[in-house]
Amino acid sequence: MTKVPKKTQRRTNENSDTIAAISTPRGAGGIHVIRISGPDSRSIADSVFRGRARLSDSSTHRAHYGNIIDPNTNETVDEAVATVMVAPDSYTCEDVVELSVHGSPYIARKVLELLISQDARLAEPGEFTQRAFLNGRLDLSQAEAVADLIASRTEMSHRAALDQLSGRLSDNVNTLRERLVEALSLLEAYIDFPEEDIEDSHYGEIVAAVDAADSEIASLIDSYETGRIMRNGLTVPIIGPPNSGKSSLFNYLLKNERAIVTDLPGTTRDTISESIEIEGIAVELIDTAGIRESEDRVEIAGIERTKEQIDNADIVIAIVDATEPDSPRLMEDIVTLLDSKPTVRLFNKIDVMKDSDLGVLRSSTGQDSLFVSAVTGDGINHLITAITDKGFPSDIGNTKDEVVVTSIRHRNALRAAREDIEKTRLSIQVGLSHDLVAFELRSAVSNLGEIVGQIAPDELLNRIFDRFCIGK
Repeated sequence: MTKVPKKTQRRTNENSDTIAAISTPRGAGGIHVIRISGPDSRSIADSVFRGRARLSDSSTHRAHYGNIIDPNTNETVDEAVATVMVAPDSYTCEDVVELSVHGSPYIARKVLELLISQDARLAEPGEFTQRAFLNGRLDLSQAEAVADLIASRTEMSHRAALDQLSGRLSDNVNTLRERLVEALSLLEAYIDFPEEDIEDSHYGEIVAAVDAADSEIASLIDSYETGRIMRNGLTVPIIGPPNSGKSSLFNYLLKNERAIVTDLPGTTRDTISESIEIEGIAVELIDTAGIRESEDRVEIAGIERTKEQIDNADIVIAIVDATEPDSPRLMEDIVTLLDSKPTVRLFNKIDVMKDSDLGVLRSSTGQDSLFVSAVTGDGINHLITAITDKGFPSDIGNTKDEVVVTSIRHRNALRAAREDIEKTRLSIQVGLSHDLVAFELRSAVSNLGEIVGQIAPDELLNRIFDRFCIGK
């Protein structure tokens, strides 16, 4: 049977340029690292680095202390440590030198300028990782995970990226491809010998492989909602009338006076967003303009943005002033605007209410209503619980041993593969020719291959790697 290897040696990077970039973040710090990769990386580094030995003669994974020298003036720019990694034992599978210098932005820029003057080329965004992919060090889903790992802000997003970087999704997808390729090879054997009737046992193998792949792909697709939240977190706008306490609640949850709070209606005229972390998940809180009738064009624009935030929300916090005589009706008016979005109903300002009035209000609202004070924090713990109950998938705490899809690109490729498999099954059921069945199976294999980069057009690769930072 034809086998699809879990990792393949892809075409070698046809660009023989040696590239360089600053790989540490902008600004001052303890050190800056300038990364060089390509066939001339060691000789180019030698032209600006002076140590006890030439880097071109160094064995792999060795660190050398020395100085950065401007070859044009012979002046010392900085002390440095040069780390040498010889191909293929490096991140890019090419010769790599990393120069660690003091954390001055000027020094880092100066060293990079010297390297470029010695025929290195400034790396494009994601070009080091792209070379790692093109040279077979990573498959495409793993390369995407590198960007996700850099961007991870919470425990869950870090864990999801690390799992994907480890190859768990790749292994799963490659196993699926292997099964379909085995079924396809059986089918193509009979296509090559049309005078032979397909044996029942072989026919059963093909159907079993298609059914098994369909079931596993369906599970991967179903995992996307969990994976999306692990990776991106939740979007949670706070919606309500003016002076209901939206900004006060926003500030309390952030533990920071981020939004302006006044007694004047309509103070918030635009959306303000900040992230907090709840149980390892990023929750983007959005303070919005109060919803009401207004003649003020600026306030009207703010209200329109509030409605946009509702459309993009995962869950909504609907908040009203509990001291208003008609607060239950106000809540219902707000909820009708939310188009069945998962909603936390919040009655605020209970710190200024009499116990008797609060008791009456509790009895006149639904069991899912919460009562809080955005000033004292009373009841906020119940709000946090409600956000996790309504916004977090039920299986989000049990994903350590599961393969979870976090990318919409991967989900779409899986959906396309599943459609091909459904067509394959239908073609078999109605007795279409082996050629037509094989055509659908090939399409399924191709769509799965897009996930790991077995089949990846240049336009797709450029779109993926363009979102990386320079230096990675």
